Amino acid sequence: MSEPTVEIDGQEFAFSDLEQDAQVMIGRVQQLREAQQNLQIQLIENERSIASWEADIRNSIKSVEAEESASQ
Repeated sequence: MSEPTVEIDGQEFAFSDLEQDAQVMIGRVQQLREAQQNLQIQLIENERSIASWEADIRNSIKSVEAEESASQ
């Protein structure tokens, strides 16, 4: 099994060769990137949910208008 490597400024380094502080910072950057990706997914889901609710609102208004027209 090959050792994990990290690319920094275009150079590849073995993860284990890095100082402890650098390893911790790399781990934190990975966590932050994952959090950012999850937030982007949540944003997309929220936008889709809002669009769906807006469509439901428009459809409910059309239904009320159609019922009012039919009863006149």
